[in-house]
Amino acid sequence: MDDQIADLSASFARSLCAEMRAARTVKLHGMSTRMFADWLVTQGQPTTLDQLTRDNIREFAHLAVDREASTVRIRFKGLHRFCGWLVAEGEIDVHPMAGMVPPESAPKPVPVLQDDELAALLVDLALPAGR
Repeated sequence: MDDQIADLSASFARSLCAEMRAARTVKLHGMSTRMFADWLVTQGQPTTLDQLTRDNIREFAHLAVDREASTVRIRFKGLHRFCGWLVAEGEIDVHPMAGMVPPESAPKPVPVLQDDELAALLVDLALPAGR
């Protein structure tokens, strides 16, 4: 399979546009495939469909664990959808991500106000506008 991921990603984007997907969806899914292809280059591997393997995808996804949970899920979803499209188009026979679940990321902690900060906020809220 000498087909280049970048070329197929462009066709995938056209397909998403034809399905009337939101421009942001098209952009984010495209970013997922481009980032995977870029990662392959850093690994010294060609950016062909032969490299779209379960092991490579797992390794690529593992690198994103320190990212925001929402970013990790978006990248995973984009690559998953791309693989599904490749199967539907007959480019590959088996979905390499079948049964894979998005990698877990630690949720971002919500900042909590200290007692003195909360007291100051309440005082500020109680003051009339224009102090």
